Amino acid sequence: MKNLIGHLLPLFGSIFLVPIFYDKPLIFPLICFLLSLCDLKPRWKSSEIIILISMTAFSIFMFTHSFFKGLSLLSTVISVFIVLNFKDRDYKFSLALTFVFHVVLVLISFVSLIYLGYDYFPDLIFGESRHLVHNNDIASFRVSGIYREPSNLGLSMLLLAMWGHQMTSTRATNFLCLVFLGIAILSYSSVSILALVYILYTFKSVLFKAKYLFFLVPTFVFISIPVVNFFIDKFLIYQSNGLENATRFLIISSGLGSGNNYSWIFGAEAKLLKDYVVLDLGPILSTAIIFGVCGLIPLIYFIMNAGFSMRLVILSLTKVTLTHPLIWFVVLYKKREKIKGKNDHIRGAKS
Repeated sequence: MKNLIGHLLPLFGSIFLVPIFYDKPLIFPLICFLLSLCDLKPRWKSSEIIILISMTAFSIFMFTHSFFKGLSLLSTVISVFIVLNFKDRDYKFSLALTFVFHVVLVLISFVSLIYLGYDYFPDLIFGESRHLVHNNDIASFRVSGIYREPSNLGLSMLLLAMWGHQMTSTRATNFLCLVFLGIAILSYSSVSILALVYILYTFKSVLFKAKYLFFLVPTFVFISIPVVNFFIDKFLIYQSNGLENATRFLIISSGLGSGNNYSWIFGAEAKLLKDYVVLDLGPILSTAIIFGVCGLIPLIYFIMNAGFSMRLVILSLTKVTLTHPLIWFVVLYKKREKIKGKNDHIRGAKS
């Protein structure tokens, strides 16, 4: 059972928010929850129990204001529960099945875009195919895999790579993480820049080793060129229009100033969330805007565990939400070598 869960949970976690029926992402969250129930850890820390009970209480309180926001906050509780169930356990998660699944879908995306002119699975599931790349001389389209848009694919690949680095370090795991980051970079979105930063921050010792230098560095530079062009183009647009007029910042400069549409306790009203782009603000700002005070506990818990580090900066600049289990695996799941070393140190001190 452990091996099965170890292979399936990363896969279903990576497509956690992909809907199957009625445009609502319910199937995969339910599967992840059931997989966790199949192997509950025997002992829970009192702090973990308090966190889950407190977050559940605020979710129930949110239901009195908005059913859908209450359900969303409850999804965050489920994600935290799933990850805490495996936190600090000697659990052999594997990204191999997840890797094969996404690479196959990315290849199908390439083939369908070349021969059909649209991205097959996004068009089938979501009824759209956001594959065009604007103002770029090198790449004319980008793939989405099973996701609504390429940026969502890039985000999931980035999170999988970051989680992979929390696992036991092996050549195979490092290879998978590099491929995930490569796919994230080729999504030609803001995630591409974050993936470039992360790959330089994490793999700098590998990229600039003498035996890899002549292969990895030119490859890295080549795939970075269209991403940098994309970023420069975006920056010039923001500069010419004014940062406050950028789509992702409009809710701050316009929406929150309306007064009646925002509650410090329950967050923004449904109309405000519908009219403005909120998720693009990142998990910290979007959580505060959507849930108000009711979202403070998961938000503070996320920041505390992410730590004031490059990891927090990168995650904060993505549009991932705290309802997604991958973000919690990134900040809560610890390397087994570190846990073993810490336990050995404690045992040595006692003896």
